[in-house]
Parts: sequence; structure tokens; C-alpha cells
Amino acid sequence: IIFNSGYDLHPNWLFGLFGPILWYALAGTLISAVIVGSWLAIVTKLGWGGPEDISFAETLTFGALISATDPVSVLAVFLELKVDPKMFYLVFGESVLNDAVG
Repeated sequence: IIFNSGYDLHPNWLFGLFGPILWYALAGTLISAVIVGSWLAIVTKLGWGGPEDISFAETLTFGALISATDPVSVLAVFLELKVDPKMFYLVFGESVLNDAVG
């Protein structure tokens, strides 16, 4: 993402939206990690799959790993459709910070 968009990056857009980008990256990853980790803990405790001796901390770690997604295809479609720069930089910035948070 960084190398591909580095040539066309407009710092004013990226840094102007830094507050919402940071909020999406932190809150989104945290909420997703807790939901995925809790669901995995419930599934394993009920014996529906996975190791039964897994700790809740391990399920949350797995949730954080899975929650840090990389929306490269979304950014490629955004570039092709020439969407609003604000939307592009919100998704771009969130994806860069999301990887760091995960």
C-alpha cells in the first residue's frame, strides 16, 4: 500500500484526516479483536472446534491478528472509480495504521 500510493500521496488529505483515521484504526481493530476473540472462546469452550485448553488471552491474540486486514483491493477499486479523495485517504490511512495496531 505504502509504495503504491507513495507517488500519488497528498499529505494535506492524509494528515488533515488523521483524527478520524486513528479512531477507525484503533477502535475498529479493538472492537473486531474482542468480538472475534470472544466468539472463538465461546466456540472452543462449547467443544464445537479448536483446542479446548486455549486461554482467553490466546483467543484475543488470534482476534487481533485476524482483525488487522489489508484492503488493497478496495483501494484499487477506489483508484479506478476515482472516488472522493476524502474517502480514499480515510481507507488508506486506516489500513496503514490498522497494520501497526494489529
